Amino acid sequence: MKDTKERLLQTATELFAERGIDGVSTRDLVKSSGVNLCSINYYFGTKQNLYESVLDNVIEDIKSFAAAKQFPLQTQSLSYEEEFAAFISNMLDFLISDKISGSKASLLIKEMLQPTDAYNKLYTEVIEPMHRWLTAIVMNLAGLPEHQAIIQTHCLMGQIVMFKIHKAALLKRLNLKEYTLELEEEIKTQIIKNCRNLLKGVK
Repeated sequence: MKDTKERLLQTATELFAERGIDGVSTRDLVKSSGVNLCSINYYFGTKQNLYESVLDNVIEDIKSFAAAKQFPLQTQSLSYEEEFAAFISNMLDFLISDKISGSKASLLIKEMLQPTDAYNKLYTEVIEPMHRWLTAIVMNLAGLPEHQAIIQTHCLMGQIVMFKIHKAALLKRLNLKEYTLELEEEIKTQIIKNCRNLLKGVK
């Protein structure tokens, strides 16, 4: 029985990541997972509930990763610049390495680009705390008032997310099939440099 539920969640993750919740029918889920329709009703009740369960798994993956990295950083030994660099490095690690499956990462991006009714939980439990923490760092580094710092923070986070959204374009430009460890480190170094320069420019 547990295998049936896990198979449904795995299949739903892949299909929702590819097509979004509106592009996937219960018939699609049943056919792809090899379970019967009653299983969806039994474990989740509705397709919406199944989608929310899939998104809950993504949220828990992010929280587990953040906890492993001790985020938010609670140490007095790091300067604001060091905390800033660590955040960028960790966020890139999560999005472009194998810390999260491709389907889950795609689903996360899709939910941010086209929010569903489930977005509020993702926002309140993951995005808002992260955004507020980075905004405070930006305010301290650039000396900006909160309103400007919020916008600046969004710009900085956008730079990071783009390496997931437009991964295919970069790989084609570099004649690569996948991100390598060397390229990931190069991306981190460049984004940290870009972000630091951007913050210096708005002081």
